[in-house]
Amino acid sequence: MLATVDTALIMPGSRVRVPPLLWSKSSRFNNLDDFLLRSVRSGWTSNEGVRFATLASASATMPTPPGLVRPSRSQPMPQRVFAPAALAVLGSSRSHLRRLAALAVLVLSVACSSGTGPDAGSDPDPTDSPPDPNKDRLEITFGYASGTNTSLASMNLFQITKDGRLAAPFVSSPGIEMLPEWSNDGKKLLFTSFSGGVASVASLWVANADLSGLRQLVVDPNPPANTFNNQIYGSWSPDGASIAFVRSIGSPFESGVAVMSADGSGVRWLAPGGDAPSWSVTNRIAFGKDGFIWTVNPDGSGLLRVTSTGGDEMPHWSRDGSRLAFLHVTPSVGTNHDYDFDVVTTRADGTDRRTLVALAINENLSWSPDGAYLLYDRRDVSDPSQPKCALYKVPASGGASVNLTPDRGTGYCGGSSWRPM
Repeated sequence: MLATVDTALIMPGSRVRVPPLLWSKSSRFNNLDDFLLRSVRSGWTSNEGVRFATLASASATMPTPPGLVRPSRSQPMPQRVFAPAALAVLGSSRSHLRRLAALAVLVLSVACSSGTGPDAGSDPDPTDSPPDPNKDRLEITFGYASGTNTSLASMNLFQITKDGRLAAPFVSSPGIEMLPEWSNDGKKLLFTSFSGGVASVASLWVANADLSGLRQLVVDPNPPANTFNNQIYGSWSPDGASIAFVRSIGSPFESGVAVMSADGSGVRWLAPGGDAPSWSVTNRIAFGKDGFIWTVNPDGSGLLRVTSTGGDEMPHWSRDGSRLAFLHVTPSVGTNHDYDFDVVTTRADGTDRRTLVALAINENLSWSPDGAYLLYDRRDVSDPSQPKCALYKVPASGGASVNLTPDRGTGYCGGSSWRPM
């Protein structure tokens, strides 16, 4: 499902896969998942090192590092800022929320509509329902880059409420932060970073919920010279002691699912050739390979192919481990892109297959903590010069989708994770 073209603008005389976001019939990269996985696996990356130029300690007593703007209560939040204060609202009073809102929030209006596809709307709010004391908590972390920059040189993490009304900056640097993943206890955040855009090396970073202890996981402290070394799509073990991820290294080339300790040590291969692992609370690791979804025990035993129809990829476990969500690739008809990516769920054994969302470029699935909803990114490339992306949620039982970010405009999405509270 991939096309190759001569890309003299990138590397004279070379033939590499089409760069992302050039959405046309000649490009088979129809979602960001596909591009990222295949670019890091193909070696179309450099090994120039990873650094955050504007990272700061979550402690208010620490000095502000060079390049970081630390907002005050009387100062609007800059567009690009590392903002550990965003999580303080999770257990705070309404007055604290108002102070945060004065600094940072984006008010996202959500209008109701009906239909079977992803339509802008809002959850029902019966007048006789009691007020939700947690309606203003910033529970969802998601990656987003505004504008039409086809090189995708910058993407930041934001926090939003479960209905999308309020949003605040969370983690920002000169590069790309994306694919967030909260641990099962909600105390640790894991995400992927590209220091210099998608053409740079990919690495995994972890932090506490208040963004203290932010650090890069040094998976290979002494990598071979003149090679690439990428880590992407991290997923926590049930106890938070280990991480499964996609590892791609060169000289000689190897790519697949690997497992390591949460500090980056003890790396070992688990599923060569596998993509996008997800680790369940039942201690099974799901991954995509050769168009099917597979599950395996962390020690490599008990390998099981869960799906059989083909075209399935990017699995994600529900928090209780009872269901799998994944993307199903189908040919697109009457559009300017080649493939659609349907949102599908099954039981853990592959039975009870349900298609929740179809006929669009959907990507980056994640579950609500209670398993009632699925989050996904939807990419709109009907006008390739003005690409759009929004974060949606859809009931896991089926029904209309809700656009949580209807006012984002042109831009690109980078995955989401709903924090267990």
